[in-house]
Amino acid sequence: MSQQITISASTGTGPFSVYVCDTTLTTCNLITTTATIPPNVQFSLSGAFATVTSVIIKVVDSLGCEVFHQYQCPQIGRAHV
Repeated sequence: MSQQITISASTGTGPFSVYVCDTTLTTCNLITTTATIPPNVQFSLSGAFATVTSVIIKVVDSLGCEVFHQYQCPQIGRAHV
């Protein structure tokens, strides 16, 4: 079951670039670039991020200001080995 993430607001000056990153900020994937937030930015974790328990959402505004938010993924539907 993939994790769904919704970003409903952000401060700063648009447009915004939204990334999903690992917890070390070593790997970041661009999710979207949008003029404003809202409207909501909604996406599912996939690929290498589909099985992690925590990610960092990074939002960069047009002035280069970065905002980070750590997201703890729910454990529902995960197999434990």
